[in-house]
Amino acid sequence: MKIYHGSYMAIETPKILKSKFAKDFGEGFYCTELEEQAARWASRYDTAVISSYEYTPDKIQISHTSNMFLQ
Repeated sequence: MKIYHGSYMAIETPKILKSKFAKDFGEGFYCTELEEQAARWASRYDTAVISSYEYTPDKIQISHTSNMFLQ
């Protein structure tokens, strides 16, 4: 399954670290199956980047990372 993460920088190797507890679902690394949703997350930043990953239940592999410049 392909999943996406929207941010201001490419995330080559996701790591679950302590983050702001104010997130909707608590701490974690948020991903979605919808590329459009990741694009909306990334659009909050001046430089929007969508990272994509190939997810399987026992491992995660990076498939590609792309820069998106939204206007």
